Amino acid sequence: MKILQTKWKNIIFVCFFFFTFCGYAFASPHPIASLKEFSGEVMIKNVGKWIQPEKDLPLYSGAKIVTKQGTATVLFNDGATMHVDVFSSIRAIEQIEKITSVSDEPARLRRIRIMMGRSKYEEQPANGRKTKIELPTAVAALRGTGGWFGADETGESVGKLYEGNMETFGEFKELAPKIMNLARAENSPTWKASTTSFSASDNKVLNIQEIQAELNTFLANTDPVIKASIQKTLSQISAVLTNLENKQEKLQQAQQVKHNSETQIKNATQNTPKEVIEANKLSGQAVDTYAAAIEESINADIVLILETLKGDTVAIATARQAKTQNDRALGVANKAVQTAGMAADLASTTTNDIQRSTALAVVKSAANNLEAVVNTITTSNAGAWLVARDDETGKDKIENLSRMDSKSLAIVEKSVLLADKALAEVKIATTEQDAILAQTLAVSAEQLSETTQNVLLISTLAAQAVKEQNSEKIASLTQTAEALAQSIENLDVAVDAIDNAFESQDSDDIKDSTDSLNEAVQEIQEEIQDIPEPEPEPEIRPEPEPPIDDDEPASPI
Repeated sequence: MKILQTKWKNIIFVCFFFFTFCGYAFASPHPIASLKEFSGEVMIKNVGKWIQPEKDLPLYSGAKIVTKQGTATVLFNDGATMHVDVFSSIRAIEQIEKITSVSDEPARLRRIRIMMGRSKYEEQPANGRKTKIELPTAVAALRGTGGWFGADETGESVGKLYEGNMETFGEFKELAPKIMNLARAENSPTWKASTTSFSASDNKVLNIQEIQAELNTFLANTDPVIKASIQKTLSQISAVLTNLENKQEKLQQAQQVKHNSETQIKNATQNTPKEVIEANKLSGQAVDTYAAAIEESINADIVLILETLKGDTVAIATARQAKTQNDRALGVANKAVQTAGMAADLASTTTNDIQRSTALAVVKSAANNLEAVVNTITTSNAGAWLVARDDETGKDKIENLSRMDSKSLAIVEKSVLLADKALAEVKIATTEQDAILAQTLAVSAEQLSETTQNVLLISTLAAQAVKEQNSEKIASLTQTAEALAQSIENLDVAVDAIDNAFESQDSDDIKDSTDSLNEAVQEIQEEIQDIPEPEPEPEIRPEPEPPIDDDEPASPI
């Protein structure tokens, strides 16, 4: 089982980051537009992640186009076009408006939000579509229109039609906007924030601060809808940044656990028991896994901000649900890290073999539980990823998996508590029998954590298959995940029985409960073992450098 777990683990992280942040070939079939053409320096942000521009690149609701010395043309699904000039920052949002009565037809609301720069927008009249140009101080509602719209670094809103008509609200000057230049662009906080975020695209704090700067350009807008949206999103950003600070503070505390473990390994001698080395090595790795879990959890935070920005209530609810699950999982992870640190300390200082082996089992349990947490967060974020692309079918499948994950996470919580209890009991044991009981509890916690981790791994693989739209994998993995649901219930019952048995210190009850746990674990292993192992990824070798021709003249540079 460990072999399956280890091989899949690396595949998951490679696939997840590829499909979430780099790829769009496997995205859901619901983009609102495409990048028709571009030239020069153009930056594209799709669902919160900077990606390289490419001809016919699908663009989803909330996509952002930022230009330096470059231009871009966007083709919407209904034939409307948007040309983005140099030194501009524009976001395109499209959603279905709420139906307010039985007779109402669903209407698409398209919002072209211009933070800075100049854009030419053209569309033909169409039933069921409304278009608004949102500028820092004004809003223009279009009616089958072609025209230029823009905002300068001071936030002044301007625009002029050459065809059709519009209704404006707010401070708006009816004149053609000028093309921006670099000197003026550099005076714009939102443009500078975008270029900074682009240059450090993996920095999630910069990502959030960029959206914050963007929203600040609209604080002077008096449109009540925009004002409410801006205030709501800024409030959400503030909450996420505060939460992020708390996460970083807890991670810094956890780093002390890793430091202590590294010190123990460094000071080890030939006489140091191998259990001590292994316990401290796993303890340090647990902190690294905790850091990965925190980093991954921020993705749901960013999706929540983006969906709040767009005003998509369904997507907001999904992202908030993912965030809630993630925060719960991180609480479990933090507890597991602290338990691992205390267990590693005990292993390093005790001279008692039973205490040492118990401590090692506790550390192994903590390490497994932290891996389980990463799987839980990955699955939760997959749902937010899909809803941001309007993939309702995929989102529903992920929600089914998340419900199973929630039950599994409850077992992870109990596993962490069992391990913590075993550690506390072995420290105060006054007889060998008491120490052996604590050791049995620690081994049960380790076994439980490994099994739960594998269950959550299957759920994560199924979620990845949904994102990839791989129907064959979806069928087999979701079927396995559904079959595991009842087994998880049996496992949960066995965990409670073990906890109660150790509370009563009844040796017969302890034996019966551990036997029940073994049966539940065996049942799950039998359901999982038929999963085929992934084919090894081909090794990518760098191409050899061409030989240097000594007769070649030296470069003048």
